[in-house]
Amino acid sequence: MRKTLSYIRIIALMLLMVTLFSVTAFAQEDNVGKPKVDGSEIVLDDEPVIEEPEEILEGIVLDASGRLWYMPEQIPLTFLTDEEEQMIFKCKLYTETDKTLEDTRKNSEIVWDYWYYKTGNAKGVAGLMGNINAESGFKANNLQGSYERRFGMSDASYTAAVDNGTYKNFVKDSAGYGLVQWTYWTLKRDLLEYAQSTNQSIGDIYMQLDFLYWEFDNKYTGCMNVIRNAKTVKQSSNYILLNFERPADQSENAQNRRANGGQSFYDACIGRCDMIKAMKADIKSELQKAEEQALKEQENSEEAA
Repeated sequence: MRKTLSYIRIIALMLLMVTLFSVTAFAQEDNVGKPKVDGSEIVLDDEPVIEEPEEILEGIVLDASGRLWYMPEQIPLTFLTDEEEQMIFKCKLYTETDKTLEDTRKNSEIVWDYWYYKTGNAKGVAGLMGNINAESGFKANNLQGSYERRFGMSDASYTAAVDNGTYKNFVKDSAGYGLVQWTYWTLKRDLLEYAQSTNQSIGDIYMQLDFLYWEFDNKYTGCMNVIRNAKTVKQSSNYILLNFERPADQSENAQNRRANGGQSFYDACIGRCDMIKAMKADIKSELQKAEEQALKEQENSEEAA
């Protein structure tokens, strides 16, 4: 009898080890390519790879795909207003070249720079980032893990199929997708229409940031308000969790995990704030100079006439 019980214990222990190994392997596979937060350090695989870009204004360059960047910090200027962007192109100082700039910025820093430039509230932005990290790991083409297995598609193949039109059920397939895991069909419809209207991939991080900003500015105005005015990271994180993301697990533990993640990003990115403020001031100064120069040239032209 004792020998039988010993055998049963051994078999049960072996089954438990196999189960734990399988769960661990699945978790590791499901997080491939996602940034990991270790204390205040954000660890990502990619490092920026820069080739010579074309300078438009002092400190502002243009890459081969038509994106503007603020140098030398290599920040993509996706957050400029249409008026600011038009002014920059009107004041172009150099002829077009074939130089390229690799789009390899760390996604977490892209998100931070974008939202801090727009709102100026570091704690509010950090609360949003804690939620984005929990939802997608800052991976803009992230397809919800359970649907990868159900559809037999990877993040990349799903995104490509949506972009080229061979997959036609993006709107109503109930699969979470993108930075914030848009899931409900009306949200995915609006995201797809926005991507198509701007002629960009559904998995493009800059397009998704612009769309999310539009959503918060027009539909989820409470989220925009808390990002702009939150006094703590947790205030912002909890509001976005409970009023926008609304995952199945909204427990206090889930709230704490997301808020703690947001705090880690706050600690890691807070040093970028002065740089972004300086960049904003530089852009404003350069545009003002360009506008003054344009007015002077117009006056000279009128006098000559």
